[in-house]
Amino acid sequence: MQRARCGIAVVVVLAAVGCGESGDGPAPSPVPTSLTVLAGNAQSARYGTAVAVAPAVMLRDAEGAAIGGLDVTFSVTAGNGAVTGATARTSTTGVATAGSWTLGPVPGANVLRATIGTLGATITATGTIGPASSIAMQGGNGQSAPAGTTVAVPPSVLVTDGTYNVPDVDVTFVVTQGGGSVTPAVLRTGTDGRAQVASWQLGGAGPQTLTATASGMAPITFSAMATASTSNTIAKIAGDNATAFAGNFTPTLPVIEVRTASGQLVPDVAVTFAITGGGGTASRTAATTNANGRATLGAWRFGVTGVQTLTATIADAPPATFTGTATPIPPSQYDIEVIFLDPQPTAAQQAAFLAARDRWRQIIVGDVTDVGFGIVANGACGGFTTPAVPGPIDDVIIFARIGSIDGPSHILAQAGPCLLRDRGQLAYAGVVSFDIDDLDYLGSLGNGLSDVAFHEFGHVLGFGTIWSNLGVLVSPGTADVAFTGTAGRQAYAAMLSPGSTVATGADVPVENCAGYSPSQCGLGTRDGHWREPVFTSEIMTGFYNSSGTNPFSAVSAASMRDLAYVVNDAATDAFTLPLVLGGFRSGAAIDRPFREELAPWPMLLVDAAGRIVGEIRR
Repeated sequence: MQRARCGIAVVVVLAAVGCGESGDGPAPSPVPTSLTVLAGNAQSARYGTAVAVAPAVMLRDAEGAAIGGLDVTFSVTAGNGAVTGATARTSTTGVATAGSWTLGPVPGANVLRATIGTLGATITATGTIGPASSIAMQGGNGQSAPAGTTVAVPPSVLVTDGTYNVPDVDVTFVVTQGGGSVTPAVLRTGTDGRAQVASWQLGGAGPQTLTATASGMAPITFSAMATASTSNTIAKIAGDNATAFAGNFTPTLPVIEVRTASGQLVPDVAVTFAITGGGGTASRTAATTNANGRATLGAWRFGVTGVQTLTATIADAPPATFTGTATPIPPSQYDIEVIFLDPQPTAAQQAAFLAARDRWRQIIVGDVTDVGFGIVANGACGGFTTPAVPGPIDDVIIFARIGSIDGPSHILAQAGPCLLRDRGQLAYAGVVSFDIDDLDYLGSLGNGLSDVAFHEFGHVLGFGTIWSNLGVLVSPGTADVAFTGTAGRQAYAAMLSPGSTVATGADVPVENCAGYSPSQCGLGTRDGHWREPVFTSEIMTGFYNSSGTNPFSAVSAASMRDLAYVVNDAATDAFTLPLVLGGFRSGAAIDRPFREELAPWPMLLVDAAGRIVGEIRR
């Protein structure tokens, strides 16, 4: 034997291995080369319940022989379900079986991953909806209409399993009081779990009922009132059948018209608007018909996804019901690329800028037409040293710069677009330049730098910078300067406090610098922000609320819709305008001004071929 070659300290047991000595040692361990699904794949079960067949996998070596005695790990990778027996040892036949797999709490795809070392196998299952267990009213209850006519909103129901909407359930509608008729009498729920009749025609004057039933569920009953003919009638003029995201303002305000039985317009009639379905909110709901017999609601903000209804009522006529549809809010398709210029901001400063970017992407969710060509180096804005950006550009490039402007406590920033699409004038490039001497102050305010960056990014996207070009700014440079966009005015009406005497449909007050010294409110502030004495701490005024929050209101979001962006109003902050007293809020105080300066670079209009076709200066 040749042990002496291995050294005195070598244990005898190791000698045969370390020195290559022949003998009967243990056989080499099998090497796993394949892990395959044996059972439990592609199953279906109700969400939140366990699949019928426990998932199992087979472990083999390169020769196809089963490998036993090794641990396989099962882990949930999609669907948020749960697995027991997550570590299972392979049997002598190479099979490892999980204890049980409970699917996630929502319908849809679920994935379980079995792994050992670098080997893996994927097991899928589908969480299904049902069975149906409840039926509820979705819209069309509590209406009135003249006897013998159909109600304005066809009754509809929603069938669920207690949590999710269930399709393909038969619902039967039967007139149970009043002698009217319903068409059709039997409906099947759609993919959204809803079933809506085509029409419900009322019978004679008096109470009416319609009952909806589905197998295994308690019936529900719709009520209505058939009225006798009256002296006046209400007609819907605008705002019916509107569509908007859930939580958004309706794109068209409801307008009604009142006429006598002989067809004459009736002025000075008190009208009340009220939400009757969908869970939305209405503002400035008390109105009076004008000389043309018309009255307009102040604001209508949709509720949850689904049917929205709003009713207009007068004293001596059947009400008129407006219907709308609130659609789900889609993932944002609006891309903002922030390019940091030298000297590079710190990591914390970059994080603040990117947080501002992400917040804007929650507000603007619709894609804007790509720009097919790029941006040349050092040729974008204001003579700054900027890199070349290849096309296409989707949707806007913001060059973020930190440098010296005018020392501390004066001008905090300059911002604005510099390259605009000639159609619509939405920016595809702009610059935000911060004064390095004010960054320590902003950083001391918690979210101060991110708030100011968000404010400045808004100017690049067009807030206050392209208003005049698009015709939504009136009387600039005067005490009466105001924003006139339709969406902004509706949101402004909704934000007004109940005690405000500002009329429905009023223009939105824009900063006029009245009462401020030039050091507090300069050319970069007036005509491009909301009026500070009215909007107080709102982030798009020209003054920063350093002692509290700076909310982004629905008025600001809606104003971006007036610039032709697709906007998500639901991503805004809760905000109600304080009571306005003589043009200034009670207890108004001048906070720290943003102290912006007008961007010294021009805004260039560029056509689809990349040619400069115009120049705009503020």
